[in-house]
Amino acid sequence: MSGPSPRTLRFDSARARWERLCSAAARHAVPIEGLVLPAEGVVVSPAGVALHYLEWPGPVRDPVVLFLHGGGLHAHTFDLVGNLLRTSARCVAMDLRGHGDSDWADDYGAQPICADIEALLAALKIDRVVVVGHSLGGMAAMVWA
Repeated sequence: MSGPSPRTLRFDSARARWERLCSAAARHAVPIEGLVLPAEGVVVSPAGVALHYLEWPGPVRDPVVLFLHGGGLHAHTFDLVGNLLRTSARCVAMDLRGHGDSDWADDYGAQPICADIEALLAALKIDRVVVVGHSLGGMAAMVWA
């Protein structure tokens, strides 16, 4: 994978991400004690699409909960939920193709997204998973299931 491009380069800092997380917590009356920023990673699908994902650190490895966002959103949609559940489950959220920090692609149908889910699960060595999705992510989860 090559270095960042102007399209994928993130101009925000960890401090800016932390401030957004704290602001969201305040809006939803979630205490900031114990909140963490997620780890980030990239998996490349068999079709060559770089898929960005987040994982909130926690002590639990099983069950795994995979969060899939809706159209027009991104994996950080689940920042608060990932934080709230990270002590009870391994929490991972994927930027769907063409969203967040994942690559654009030619096809955005359910089948390619299902292949992306499979690629992520294989790369992270996840055999059993609970999938939580809404809107586009929910439709992809249903087709994948």
